[in-house]
Amino acid sequence: MSLVQEIMTIFSVTCALVFAFNVVWNRTRDTSAGLHSVFNEAEPLSFLNQLPFPIWIKDDAGRVTYANDAYVKWSGLFPNVDDVNRENTDEVTRLSVSNPETGTVAWFDVTPIKIGQSNGYFAENVTGIVEAKSAERDFVQSLSKTFAHLSTAIAVFGRDRRLEYFNPALIDLTALSIDVVRRRPTLFSFFEHLRHNRIMPEQKQFATWRQKVEASLEDIEAGSYQELWTLPDGSVYRVSGRSHSEQAVVLFFEDVSPEIILSRRLKANMELYYTVFDGLDSAVLIFSQDGKSLFENALYLKLWVNDKTDIIQNSLSEEMDILRRATGCADLNSSFAEKLMAQTGASNWSLDLRLPNDTQYTLGIKRLNGGLIMIRWTPLQNALPDFKLLKNKSVA
Repeated sequence: MSLVQEIMTIFSVTCALVFAFNVVWNRTRDTSAGLHSVFNEAEPLSFLNQLPFPIWIKDDAGRVTYANDAYVKWSGLFPNVDDVNRENTDEVTRLSVSNPETGTVAWFDVTPIKIGQSNGYFAENVTGIVEAKSAERDFVQSLSKTFAHLSTAIAVFGRDRRLEYFNPALIDLTALSIDVVRRRPTLFSFFEHLRHNRIMPEQKQFATWRQKVEASLEDIEAGSYQELWTLPDGSVYRVSGRSHSEQAVVLFFEDVSPEIILSRRLKANMELYYTVFDGLDSAVLIFSQDGKSLFENALYLKLWVNDKTDIIQNSLSEEMDILRRATGCADLNSSFAEKLMAQTGASNWSLDLRLPNDTQYTLGIKRLNGGLIMIRWTPLQNALPDFKLLKNKSVA
């Protein structure tokens, strides 16, 4: 049963019991005959006794003048409620009772109802709700202990968009004070504090910054927010936002500075390697150990491809067949390619060739350590008379 349904049930029962209590009170003849009073009509008594809710009435002296069967079942287990809510009789009190036979504990919400000079009470069993909330608290505490050791900062905002939960990493990564997070800032106020602490990319104009934050908040609500923040001190944070059930949103902050620095360094090194290869006087094509094309420099594209933006996507066997057709050298074939891929260690082949445009090159095919295969075309000054494979030198 949902929370709304439970509230409606309690409301309906309250209305019914107000009517029932008035009937019971008007029908009471003898207040000293024990827990059950004498009625002219048995129907109200039967009705109240069949209800699963404990119901009882006390007079102004604190004596129980009526109790239904559910209350009798728990007789002696309820604490004295005559001192509870003496001044405010419309306040619901949550009480616990123990069952000595089973050793179990039950929880009840006791609702007092003023009836003339007496006080009527009915109790709703909320044990399931209490146990569910207890389990939820235990689960949250368990998660809190787990999140406390994470290096990723977590900030959970409830449906009112106020900070509900955070882990210690949030303080470490954002430099927010404990006082700020304890005041449960709104999501927008949270971003303002980050800006004040310079934990956001700098925006000179506040209006520009506000527009960017508002756009980010929309992405967070949609659950699609993810950005890399480069901070003024050079640190880089990966920030992502996800929407969750109960209309909550969660922000994650991860310091990826070492990862980004390494990535940028590798990118710079690759650009350096490309620049060096493109500056060679030779056309170079690199294949993997299994014969897949990995890299070609600008001169190779100029030599064999009309459009310099194209990429060599041929396998080693296919490239050998193309070279054989272009040069007429029968030794350059797929079998030769398979031989190259099957060998281990470093090996070197060289071949002087004349291309159809009457240019002369030395074709070098080299197997590198690690299994890479490099094809290299170096221009020659003097033509050679044939296209025969000159030598196969093993340098392993």
